[in-house]
Amino acid sequence: MNIVKINDKNDLLTKQLVKIWENSVKSTHDFCNKKKLKTLKHMSYKRCVKWNIC
Repeated sequence: MNIVKINDKNDLLTKQLVKIWENSVKSTHDFCNKKKLKTLKHMSYKRCVKWNIC
């Protein structure tokens, strides 16, 4: 695995990373209903932007 630091963080990148997260959660957390997943997705997006991690 290669870890690459991305200096040009933008909205498209953030959306792509949140989509990867969402797909992972859908695959592994079958106990989360759609409403809960939507809430978690919104929270994860906001945190990524706030914490400047994606």
